[in-house]
Amino acid sequence: MKLNKTRRRHTAQDGFSLAEVLIAIVIVGFLITALYSGIAHGMKTTQFVREDARATQLLNEKIDKIRLLHWDDVNDSSVLADKFYCYFDPEDSDLGAEGVTSVKGAGKLRNTPLVYTGKVKLSSGPSDVVYGTNMLKLQIDLTWTSAGGMSRSRSITTYIAKYGIQNYVL
Repeated sequence: MKLNKTRRRHTAQDGFSLAEVLIAIVIVGFLITALYSGIAHGMKTTQFVREDARATQLLNEKIDKIRLLHWDDVNDSSVLADKFYCYFDPEDSDLGAEGVTSVKGAGKLRNTPLVYTGKVKLSSGPSDVVYGTNMLKLQIDLTWTSAGGMSRSRSITTYIAKYGIQNYVL
């Protein structure tokens, strides 16, 4: 068996052309840019979802606390403040800690990325029913400036009743 002497030897002229290398660099650059943009967008979306989830928790917590008040205490401004503040720092080790819940304590807020400002508004219950005088409409508005600098807000509205809402709704 003879060795094939016609086998081509590699020379210095073999390899990729400059045009091929430039096209490959451009394609890899686009892929890296697209990957980075996707990761950055995902991180930003995760932060917004985290802020919204915390806002929902704060609104539900505040409504539950108000529903536990006695009817006479609901209209008492010394018991139920019309403004409250809560902080949110996702890097905080004790995330379960409560924020400041009254205007008087607002000076004690920690220097954190997000401060939620809540406003409690009570108004008369429905006027088209007999039991409307035994109900109040409760609206809580929550505003904050996100870590990206965007002003955001959420609100929730419900009714509270003098003798419990179960007596009026089936």
